[in-house]
Amino acid sequence: ILVRPGTKISPETIILTLSNPKLEQEVNEAQGRLSQQKAQQQAYKYEQQNERLNYQGRIADIEAEIEKAQLELSVNENLMDLGVSSQMDLQRAKLSVKQQTKRLKFENEKLIQIVEMKGYQLTQRDITITQQESQVVLLEKQLEDMHVKGGISGSLQSLEVELGQSVQLGQSLAKVGSDLALIARLRLPQ
Repeated sequence: ILVRPGTKISPETIILTLSNPKLEQEVNEAQGRLSQQKAQQQAYKYEQQNERLNYQGRIADIEAEIEKAQLELSVNENLMDLGVSSQMDLQRAKLSVKQQTKRLKFENEKLIQIVEMKGYQLTQRDITITQQESQVVLLEKQLEDMHVKGGISGSLQSLEVELGQSVQLGQSLAKVGSDLALIARLRLPQ
């Protein structure tokens, strides 16, 4: 209880503060979950980047294998023209280039799918974090609402609760009277 009856108050004057340990615990837990989800999202982004770099490394290795196979094919074609190489070596070199090219195409498609899938997973994590942020804001608002404010300018007429008393939802806690013009409603019998 911060203000006593008879005191002049403004709309933002805090008259009394209610306590709800369960709500405070829920706020702390929600904030902890939010922090945890944000940290997990950052870790996931690094894992995603690492996995993408690994795939790009594999693709670079395949490209090097293709260059090596093309060089071998070129050498075998030149040797074939000179009559030094066999038809079998030439066919083997052509096959190696063809296989490595197919492998490169497959790995590129796989990389595109993985990047797309990881994007969807990251979006899902963003949605979860947004939901948790909304939950934290809601709980913090409920906790802020535990501060009972005057609501109008005037004077505190009465406090209907005592320190340490439990209150029910909807229970009247205090009465504030306006110092401005009052409105009176009279009902006269006819």
